[in-house]
Amino acid sequence: MNLEPSIEQVALREQLHDYFTDLRRGPFADLQREDHGPRYRDWMRQLGADGWLGIGWPTEYGGQGRPYVDQFIFFDEAMRCGVPVPMISLNTVGPTLMKYGSDEQRSTFLPPILRGEIDFAIGYSEPDAGTDLAAVRTRARRDGDVYIVDGAKVFTSRGGTADYVWLAARTDPDSVDHRGLSVLIVDTTDPGYSATPIRTLASYDTYSTYYDGVRVPVTHRVGEENDGWRLITTQLNYERVAMASFGGLARTLYEEVLDW
Repeated sequence: MNLEPSIEQVALREQLHDYFTDLRRGPFADLQREDHGPRYRDWMRQLGADGWLGIGWPTEYGGQGRPYVDQFIFFDEAMRCGVPVPMISLNTVGPTLMKYGSDEQRSTFLPPILRGEIDFAIGYSEPDAGTDLAAVRTRARRDGDVYIVDGAKVFTSRGGTADYVWLAARTDPDSVDHRGLSVLIVDTTDPGYSATPIRTLASYDTYSTYYDGVRVPVTHRVGEENDGWRLITTQLNYERVAMASFGGLARTLYEEVLDW
């Protein structure tokens, strides 16, 4: 197997490097890699307007239909250049919605993701469960055409700035382990939703998030009720691939030391 990048892939990386560099020298000179505030919103919309967010998405969903390697190069070069990208929305939630979402959900969420208009957070880990997703206790009780959600999550990256949370909740109160879970798309403007920051030693803020009677339309449940485990594992598999980028690591730990 030849793992050397092709001529086209090298050219794409160089094009992206020049693109990110020009924006950093121009209108986004003050942008930081971990910035998720107003400047990040402007940045996302700029990437969307220039067509870069859909580089690896299928054309049927508004993308360019390029190979997934090209999507990886986009993300990796962004890390090298120290600029943020909507990785969760673009590389994990979007592809999972393509596979399991309804037609209404695809039309509601996929185009705005590609335009850089909405951002997602992932609501999985809980204070008493940590990374044991089979121990989720956040409850979603169905009441007609909505779910009433009560519970708490921890280490929700972008939980204080995202528009929506891709939430794992227990819809069958009598279930155990990975059975009886569903995935809900929670609107963070709901009055029952709140978030408090967790300051880390790495200068990266994550959040504790709270759900106090949050109302979620049944139409925002992805897939079948109590069948959320396959969606959770699918999203996590996409996330593991996306997080395999070492561009930022190479830049911060190798190139800066070499420059020094």
